[in-house]
Amino acid sequence: MSDVRFTIRRGLYVIAAFAVMSGISCSDSPFDPGDPEPESGWSIQNPDIDIRGLRDLCCAGNGRLVTVGTGGSIYLSLDGGEAWSNISSPVSLNMYGVDFLDIFTGMAVGDAGSLILTTDGGLTWETVDTGISNTLNSISVTGDSSAVAAGAGGTILRVNGLDGAWSGELAFVPERFNAIQSVGGDDIRAVGSEGWVYSSRDGGNTWRRSYCGEDIELNGLFFHDTDNGLSVGDGGRIFVTDDGGITWAKTHEFASVDYLDISFFDADSGSAVGTGGAVLFSANGGISWDAIDVDTENDINDLFFFDGSLGVAAGDGGVVLFSEDGGRNWDVISNPEMTANFYGAYIDGTGKIIVVGSGGTIYEKAGTGAEWISVTSGVTKNLYGLSGNGSGELVACGSGGAVISSHDGGSTWNWSGGSISKTFLDITIDADGHYTAAGPEGLIASSIDQGTSWRILVGRMENYLNDIAFSDSLNGVAVGYSGVIVRTVDGGETWFFQESGTGETLFSVCMLDSVESVAVGEAGMVLHTVDAGNTWTIRPTGLTGRNLGIEIHEAPSWVVVGRNGHIGISQDKGATWSNIDTLTSMDLYGACHTSIQEIIVTGEASKIIKSVDGGAAWSDVSLSVTDDLNSIVMFDLEIAFTAGKNGTIMKTVDSGSSWLKCSSPVQSELTSIFVTDENTVYICGMGGSILQTIDGGKEWTEQDSGTGADLRDIVFTGEGRGVTVGNSGTIVITDDGGSNWNPVTGIVSEDLTSVFFHGDSIGMATVVSGQVILTVDRGENWTVLETGIVTPLYSISAAGDDIWTACGEGGSIIGTDDRGATWSIQPTPTSISLNSIFYSTGYLWFAAGGDGVILKSIDDGMTWYRLTGITTEDLNSIYFFDNLEGSAAGAGGTIIRTWTEGEY
Repeated sequence: MSDVRFTIRRGLYVIAAFAVMSGISCSDSPFDPGDPEPESGWSIQNPDIDIRGLRDLCCAGNGRLVTVGTGGSIYLSLDGGEAWSNISSPVSLNMYGVDFLDIFTGMAVGDAGSLILTTDGGLTWETVDTGISNTLNSISVTGDSSAVAAGAGGTILRVNGLDGAWSGELAFVPERFNAIQSVGGDDIRAVGSEGWVYSSRDGGNTWRRSYCGEDIELNGLFFHDTDNGLSVGDGGRIFVTDDGGITWAKTHEFASVDYLDISFFDADSGSAVGTGGAVLFSANGGISWDAIDVDTENDINDLFFFDGSLGVAAGDGGVVLFSEDGGRNWDVISNPEMTANFYGAYIDGTGKIIVVGSGGTIYEKAGTGAEWISVTSGVTKNLYGLSGNGSGELVACGSGGAVISSHDGGSTWNWSGGSISKTFLDITIDADGHYTAAGPEGLIASSIDQGTSWRILVGRMENYLNDIAFSDSLNGVAVGYSGVIVRTVDGGETWFFQESGTGETLFSVCMLDSVESVAVGEAGMVLHTVDAGNTWTIRPTGLTGRNLGIEIHEAPSWVVVGRNGHIGISQDKGATWSNIDTLTSMDLYGACHTSIQEIIVTGEASKIIKSVDGGAAWSDVSLSVTDDLNSIVMFDLEIAFTAGKNGTIMKTVDSGSSWLKCSSPVQSELTSIFVTDENTVYICGMGGSILQTIDGGKEWTEQDSGTGADLRDIVFTGEGRGVTVGNSGTIVITDDGGSNWNPVTGIVSEDLTSVFFHGDSIGMATVVSGQVILTVDRGENWTVLETGIVTPLYSISAAGDDIWTACGEGGSIIGTDDRGATWSIQPTPTSISLNSIFYSTGYLWFAAGGDGVILKSIDDGMTWYRLTGITTEDLNSIYFFDNLEGSAAGAGGTIIRTWTEGEY
């Protein structure tokens, strides 16, 4: 081979590129040389997404469905759920909710306040700044181009006009908080009315609400660390938790006593105090308790331990108790002059005791044997809470927003109150001197400047909302943890609480109209209202699992989905239910009717199932692609197509970052793709299948090939001329873009495995017997060429009219530079079968085959070397757009791509 050939070949490549793929436009490579390159030079682009979960599903109309899930995943179907597009997402955060105003305009929400918007029906998305960091679990786009989202921290976020600014507030909290504790760092715990416990792990920015198990007043709490804690309340109840307050177990109940406070000095030993002089001691972490006799019947309101021996408690009528043995024994140490009710007690390492109470009363006692001294507080308001940080810093709080502080261990006090005038019932101070206070009306506030200014952490709303729905622009409902239901009748401007009748967590709600709604949740819960939520009726379903989603297409027909693949269907508005076998045990989150009979359901691991008979039978239309891929073709640097078994067809428009699974009219194996322009693509396959699209892959139609033979390869040359070859020597040609196909017979009887044309007229096809056939008249007539080998050949490509290379069984590669008159065997570094060969540009050739083998030649095929790959799957097709960028596809849905000529 001469250098002259190399020069000629470069020129012929340019001519061939424009002749074979007219209309191809070049654009800059998406590979940034400044980015880290993949170690092997290739990156995996598999469309397999089994590790992801799909959390919500929306029908936008006209057969358009959108589903979103973990990792920012977005998938779009244009045909009622049969085929799905993997859409490029502008976020990598988990997405939990999606809703559409019309066929074009939609929104999705997720972690960290993320919100994304589409105005072209879900094809492209952009981020929207919500101004919050709370997780958003659901969104409803209302009929007046407004939207309302709901989520963690009780967040309800709304916008009037989809291009406006978002505003938000928090959902309902208990009537009041009675006690609060800074556990350490950003961890805060609070307890209050109705058995609620609130936990924050981010300094109060977001809160999680849990239920102790009983609707009682919780009066005190104590956490050893972020996970292990106790709480006490009315009816002699004591509860423990080991998961940070998410779940609670009752360890004690004595109905005649209300316990008011609890404190431990190590993981095992501590005390609880309450009404009537009740004092308990536990030596096993609160699992069991012993009653301790004390010389008082006054209510004991507050309890504090400094270490393993010193403890102090204070209560009504001026009573103060002191323990030197960790709470096993208590002595009354107050004097007759102390008559105020004491609500707060503190003791430091020196034995100094401080108590605070009604009318701004403060007393201090320097230690054992010292006298009590009345200390001026500077306030006349009741002081309900007292806290110290062990470094001489103390703070007390009370009615009317009173906050006073001491920097000398409690001897002198100064006003530290800010702008809040509401009562504080308890206060805590951390090692940094930061205050956190709690009180009635669901109030929790914090100050980082010793009380000068305050930030409201929890106001008027609940902590975790799971779903939101609107029936029209005014009427909406949100549901969440512990049976919370809130409603709006003014488009989300204001919200009010509705009694649900259950403490079970609610995960989903659907509104039929402004008065009728259905909500579902934990333990098979289904709630129904027909009077705008004034009363909610629990529908007996016979279901026991967790219901995660509800969808209603027409009033009588309800569909609920949930844990472990559960689907329940009612055709009589929840009166009776049928349990449906869906052939999956994966959790299901979202459902959508595309018609009265067609139902789509999505869930974890990207599971999508569909029923076309009202739920009686189901088929799997999941997004993961594991079918073998036989052919891949790049139209330009962004657009490419691939096809394979089971009728699989996929398209990418973003250089392979995401792939669209196109709707295919066949289930047979597809073997070869040819792209004539951006919109027109042909595919051939088993059983004589030939498919065509003229809209870029949205719709595919079958063409009559005139044969039932398996077709292996297809190529178009120009002016509607096409040639496809297949088994048993089959050759069929068309001159009208595939409207009519005509056979060419009598050439060979063996299977033809590939075909390639250089220009309009000259083409070659490979034969499984090792021969090659040649045409110089656009495929009308063919000549059999002997290659000198008898092993099967699987692929052929050309760099010029005379320069051809073929590959096949056992790693064989043969080449000719005289149009097939003579052939030479080219040495290769592998004995693994090579399934595809491609000429790139200049002197570059590539071949791909079994076990992920990729070969490269930089000297026109005289020598070949193996590239470092990143897959061991068989590769069936390789294609390069230029000398740098290429793709390969193969078994198990494998797709790989390089931007660096396949090198490091």
